[in-house]
Amino acid sequence: MLQRFRLIPILTLAGLLVFILAPPVLAEESLGRVVDLVGKVTVTRDWSTFNLSKGDLVYEGDVVEATRNSSAELVIGSAHHVKIKAGTKLRVSPRGTSYEVHTFYGSVLAAVIGAEDDARGFRVSTPTASGAVRGTLFSAEVAEDGATTFKVLYGEVVASDALGTAEVVLGEQMKTTVAAGGTPTAAAPLTSSDIVALKAWAGDLLYLGGVAVAESALETLTSGVGTSGATSFPWIIAGAMGAVAITAVALHLTAEPGETSEDSHIDIEINW
Repeated sequence: MLQRFRLIPILTLAGLLVFILAPPVLAEESLGRVVDLVGKVTVTRDWSTFNLSKGDLVYEGDVVEATRNSSAELVIGSAHHVKIKAGTKLRVSPRGTSYEVHTFYGSVLAAVIGAEDDARGFRVSTPTASGAVRGTLFSAEVAEDGATTFKVLYGEVVASDALGTAEVVLGEQMKTTVAAGGTPTAAAPLTSSDIVALKAWAGDLLYLGGVAVAESALETLTSGVGTSGATSFPWIIAGAMGAVAITAVALHLTAEPGETSEDSHIDIEINW
């Protein structure tokens, strides 16, 4: 009995030395986080599956699945937003110099926004296709037969088959489908229903595509017949400023004497 009790201090000391001399274990860096969640969304990590909650971090190799009547929104890196529809399963991982969202099945919508503190690109892959993007708002939908359809609302996507043997460049409001074992179809314009559905799904993410939205607005303002649109743009600004000035003068002339004082003034702010 005496020898047995003498072993306890020796084992304790040995364990302490192992703890002190062992190399430090670095905390794994997360790739993203959950910013919105509805219903039951699970994550499988290290052979364990558990429910996600808003604010949870997402790590390399995490498999996220949105069950029936559920949805989620992730931020990958510093600024890339990914919306996940019900019935979608995906894996988040780095791939070279890019973040990759591999969608096994279901539908995702991504708003890919460049950030000064994050130079990584962004890629969505499926069992049959791949789309490399940057500065884009687009969706990837995997059908039951494995076909993948990319739809671009703003920006540009380079869509290819899984092996990378053929690719199609999709511009704004264009789409393509890659069948299982096939290559991308020729780029085709989105239908009006496609555009409406994408905008409804994107919601607030539309405002993240600031450059694309601003460019579209500028094109609308400067559009015209032939080259007259571009030349008429300064006149639009001048006309708007003139209208504001005339309105201010009219208010001043028609104001009753008792309505203003020497310290009264009118502030007009114009934001372009």
